[in-house]
Amino acid sequence: MKESITIRFIRAVRRTIAAHQMIGEGETLLVAVSGGPDSMALLHVLQELTDGLDFRLGVAHLNHGLRPGAAEADEAFVCRIAAAMGVPYFTETADVPAIRKARRQSVEEAAREVRYRFLSDVAETNGFTAVALGHHANDNAELVLMNLLRGSGPHGLSGMAPKRVLLSAGPGQKAIHLIRPLIGIHREDILAYDAENGIPSIMDQTNSDLRYRRNRIRNELMPLLRNRYNPNIIDTLNRTAEILRSERHWILSRLPLDHDDPDPAERVELPRSHICRVHPAEARQHIRTALQKAKGNLRRIGFRHIESVMALAARPEASGSLDLPDRIRVTACGEKIFFAKESHPLRQIHPRAGDDGPAYFEHVLPAPGSLFVPEAGIFLRADILPPGTRPDYRNAGHRTAFFDMEAVTFPLTVRSPKPGDRFTPLGMAGRQKVKKYFVDHKIPPARRARCPVLESGGRLVWLMGCRIDDSVKITTGTQQVLKIEFNLA
Repeated sequence: MKESITIRFIRAVRRTIAAHQMIGEGETLLVAVSGGPDSMALLHVLQELTDGLDFRLGVAHLNHGLRPGAAEADEAFVCRIAAAMGVPYFTETADVPAIRKARRQSVEEAAREVRYRFLSDVAETNGFTAVALGHHANDNAELVLMNLLRGSGPHGLSGMAPKRVLLSAGPGQKAIHLIRPLIGIHREDILAYDAENGIPSIMDQTNSDLRYRRNRIRNELMPLLRNRYNPNIIDTLNRTAEILRSERHWILSRLPLDHDDPDPAERVELPRSHICRVHPAEARQHIRTALQKAKGNLRRIGFRHIESVMALAARPEASGSLDLPDRIRVTACGEKIFFAKESHPLRQIHPRAGDDGPAYFEHVLPAPGSLFVPEAGIFLRADILPPGTRPDYRNAGHRTAFFDMEAVTFPLTVRSPKPGDRFTPLGMAGRQKVKKYFVDHKIPPARRARCPVLESGGRLVWLMGCRIDDSVKITTGTQQVLKIEFNLA
């Protein structure tokens, strides 16, 4: 006799819970319920499993303040369901639009941070030992694909962990875990389970809004990949994520630092010489761990930030600092690199009109590679092109410059313009003050203080975003080309 959808579904969830040791005997589990089909299926199946696995449930629902009227109806729906089930429930309303504006974040990023803060607060205050989310195999595949398109490394391509620490409940207390019991199940099976059991749910219309990248991947790119390239794309991406997650965990387990310690720290330090001595892959993992502990998470921290810390560690100077997202300051002092979250906002990367501008800054790029210049809000990359390569000037844009490698000497310095700076703009014969160049090209004063200059051997070779010096231009005798480009943070 053919098994019902419900029996197969419950068996699959039970296997996932057992495989990842998600729920222990006597635990209290807080279920994040939006009211959508996924979270409603999660709540229903967990209630079915409570007797056999001996745990208790609670429901948490956050009103993000994004859909007036509809959001209040969603909240009322979830509260009715929880009350009918005899399950305690917890709700909160947040003003995500205001938070997003204050923090200069995207809607998705602000909503995610507020949601996890709400869940961790409810869990810690009310004694829940774990928080369950309704993420499934399709969600995980979409995240892996989105991170791939963004250029993520092994961490991003590992997708969603079936189980991870949400927060540590303090010294001597058990950590609160975040679990995903549906992570191995396709969304089609979730919808079938809801239909067979008559589980009510509500649909969030923003899930079809193609202004959001995640929705475009879900509704446009993923169907294309499934229909035209790989009908098993969901399983393929989940398998890739699982392999990378397992290998990354193995790598971290062999490093001397405690990468599994979830507790944040006011200040984290690393030996400067160690970062420079070990393999770059190991150095990056150490830096990521230090940032994780100082910041509490790695959101908004990308590869270029990590590379900037590595460049800071390699600087010949005994001291220096970097300002990274979310008030994280990285300081080199003697033989140590310190990571700390400041209590006050750091210097504005994108100041308001009328601001007097940042203090003088100076950063060194010791060799070809990457450099983060927080005061100017840019990431710089220098690469030596293969011999014989000719630059594509037509498509380069003003943020890219090409230099005769023999005319440029490392280390390079990126700094603020100074009074008296002079250079010979490409195509001109005589030297000109940078100030006069600004005036002649109608660059407003508010922008001038934040227009970096690039120095080589003590001479200005590029007024970045404007013009290179004529002495470093590509000629018919050029043997090798140095390409330098920058992008806004």
